[in-house]
Amino acid sequence: MPSHRLPKELVNIILKYDGRFKYRYKRGQWRAGTYSTAIHPHDARITMVSSIIDKKITIMKNTTTSPVDTSFYFEFGFDAHPGMTLCYDFGWNEKNVLEICFVNLTGGFLGSDQIRTYI
Repeated sequence: MPSHRLPKELVNIILKYDGRFKYRYKRGQWRAGTYSTAIHPHDARITMVSSIIDKKITIMKNTTTSPVDTSFYFEFGFDAHPGMTLCYDFGWNEKNVLEICFVNLTGGFLGSDQIRTYI
């Protein structure tokens, strides 16, 4: 579900961006290529978005997908709040159902809170 509102800090970073866009494709398959953005690693502004990029890479590496259908499962913890996690589950427990689960383990395992939403 796309977000219609972005944090003001992120909007400012995007609007100030003057990096390069590249079109990547395999030889002979130029229509099947993808656009990618390139920010020079020594650009001072990379530090503003590097934590966001690192978090997204971690999520992509830890996502479990099914080889036979479109189901997936991933979870991540909050850096500022140890013991709190958020997980997304599409089709893993129930077919064609998206489950978003917030888990708060700060009170210990037996005193944990779970809030689940099904879409």
